[in-house]
Amino acid sequence: EVYVTDSAMQGNVYRLLRWEDGGLVPIATTESRPNFASIQQARLAPDGAAWLAGRGCLARWQVDGGEWAGYEGLPRPRLLDRQGNVWFADDQGVIIWSGSGFATVPGAHGAVWADGTDGVWTRTDSGLAWIAGSRRTVYPESVTGMRQVERGVPDARGGIWVHGRDADGRCVVARFDGERWSRVPLGDLANQEVRAAEADLREGIWLIFRDRGGRSYELGRAREDRLELEAFAGGKPPLSNPGLGIDRHGLWLYGFAGLYHLPADQSTGWRRVDELASRGFESHASSGDASIFLFLEDDSGQPGVALYRQGRWEQRPVVLRAPSVVRHEALDGSVLFGDQGGFSILRPEQAEEPGFVPLPVDATVTALVRDREGNVWLGTTAGVLRFQPGEDPPRTELRTSTAEMRREGTLHFEFRAVKR
Repeated sequence: EVYVTDSAMQGNVYRLLRWEDGGLVPIATTESRPNFASIQQARLAPDGAAWLAGRGCLARWQVDGGEWAGYEGLPRPRLLDRQGNVWFADDQGVIIWSGSGFATVPGAHGAVWADGTDGVWTRTDSGLAWIAGSRRTVYPESVTGMRQVERGVPDARGGIWVHGRDADGRCVVARFDGERWSRVPLGDLANQEVRAAEADLREGIWLIFRDRGGRSYELGRAREDRLELEAFAGGKPPLSNPGLGIDRHGLWLYGFAGLYHLPADQSTGWRRVDELASRGFESHASSGDASIFLFLEDDSGQPGVALYRQGRWEQRPVVLRAPSVVRHEALDGSVLFGDQGGFSILRPEQAEEPGFVPLPVDATVTALVRDREGNVWLGTTAGVLRFQPGEDPPRTELRTSTAEMRREGTLHFEFRAVKR
């Protein structure tokens, strides 16, 4: 077998290719962004790993990084429930993967979301339905006030908030406490759309309303049966189409123009995060004590992720090919970002950059879910794929090396393998 490397012009990304059946074929494994300008030599080790040597650095590449499988006719993966089932859903139907096979949910279609119980919510022709195994409870439009259901958000007190539209196309926000539904009066905001909805860590949910033209927004907090538009010192952050994030550190608003923070105790108003020389903030996630943000450009024009914990910021580079990504927070604390051509895995507890896993086909990731076995289900523009990762190889660290050597001499170095 012959291995060669291919360097992309953007992001200093390297791919490993193998000569197979008269042509060069990309190997579906984790891509690397080694910190050197060029790869000068590539060698295959007996254990199947490829060693790449370049200027001042040595990299180990696990060739057999995992196995791919494709599934025809499946909707996009949406969520992992408490029993470990993966739910797939679109406007055509809902399908469940139990680990041993697929099962269709009769009459269900559209969005699905979990509420912290053993059940999952979805839409049916008869109304909004709560499904747990063979049990099903349907709440018709006459009860919820919604003809079109958009999304549901569980709150900290065990309730479920749902927003959608009524028969006249006006926005509706309602809460179900386990026994009854209550609608929140919206006033003029009923003519706008819900841009984002996230649960408060103590009570209720926060919502961003945006007018149909997208020129302005309102930030409000819904509690029980009322909506309060919050007035903060200094006003709202100057963002045209903000995203919303909530975690133990407080509230976050983000967009192309910047990132803004409101402390959990709301002791001060919104503050722009000037510690980051970045722009184009795309998404928010949380893992443990870390707040995580994906951005499109830093001061050198490269994409990356920013992590905030213990009052400090850190940045890590990331492979990013498209301006819009999807994310998934896995059970093991890792955060996955889906992108054009593949997905990245960020492990906040490890001080290393996210690894990028390229797709075996030319496609863009539109949804992704990681199951309890560590397999990653991906909805793509080419259909649904499942990635089963191989054994995670150790990370290689170069410890010492000869500072100088003759042109035809031998370069001596010492390296070690660090278990992930």
